This record gives sequence, C-alpha cells and structure tokens, in this order.
Amino acid sequence: MFLLSAALALAMQTSAQRAVVLQVTGGPGTCTVSLDGIELSDVELDRRGRAWAAEDGTVRLENARDTPFRCIGSVLFRLQKVGLWTVGFLSEPGAVHLTILPRCRIWVDARRVALRDLPPIARRWARDDIEIHFQPSPRARFQCVDAVLSVLKKANLAKLGFIGNEQAAPENAQ
Repeated sequence: MFLLSAALALAMQTSAQRAVVLQVTGGPGTCTVSLDGIELSDVELDRRGRAWAAEDGTVRLENARDTPFRCIGSVLFRLQKVGLWTVGFLSEPGAVHLTILPRCRIWVDARRVALRDLPPIARRWARDDIEIHFQPSPRARFQCVDAVLSVLKKANLAKLGFIGNEQAAPENAQ
C-alpha cells in the first residue's frame, strides 16, 4: 500500500512539474489565451502546443466562470490538432484560483486584479467562505507575494491552499 501511495504521489508531482497553465478569457466575439500574462496568437499557441506535446507535457486551462465555452472549446481543439491530448482545468466551482506572475501581475480566476483592489475582494471571499487556491509563480517577487498574503491574512480567510510549490524545488532550479 505504501509503495502504491508513493508511486502515485511521484506521478502526480512529475506531471505537475511539466504542467503549463494557460489563462483563457473571452467576451462577445473575442477569445484570448495567455501564458504568464502574455497573450498568445493562434500561431504561437500551435507552435508551443507542438513543443509541449513533444515533451509529453500537460496543459491546464484556467478560466473565469463566465468565459464562453466557445473560447475553451477552440483552445481544446487547437491543442488536440497539434497532438496534445493531456489537458486539465483549474476552474472549480466554489474555489477561486489566485495567481501571481512576475512584475506583480495578479490574476483571480483568469482576470487581472490590481493589488489595491484585492482587499474588498478578499473580505468577500472570507464572508462567503470561499476556498482560495494560491499559486505564485517561482519568478514572482517576494515583496508582491508577501503583500498579497498580507491582504489575505487581514481578510481572515479560512480556506487557503498553496499550489505549485514543487515548481520551486531545488531539483528544478536552473
């Protein structure tokens, strides 16, 4: 039983290390795909998708709850077309995904949020007992991550989980 648990944990960690997170957003007549806050064209998404498929990588789509399915579906189709079959989703009902990227770019469920706008949002999460999945990029500045954590602490959040800590593990250092 222990060996099975250890093997499963290793498999999950290995796949998490290779995962790429794409933010998918959209509105009337528009769809946007971003990687680390940088918008990708269709040509660039295809090029990168082929590279991720060659590495046997995993892509996770992070989308806001109101992202039109046509946007999500078109990204899935493009990735499948270039040979990438392992695609997951980070949007969970009742949970909020909070990402911090380099240059203190803060994303909440694939929507950009300024640090100054975060306190009332965090208080609402605390009031509504929302689970927060906190995922700072390994390249995000400590000062920004600390400022966001300070806002979350002041809001007295009950449910805060950290995602992606394995990305900063010493064996992954460059």
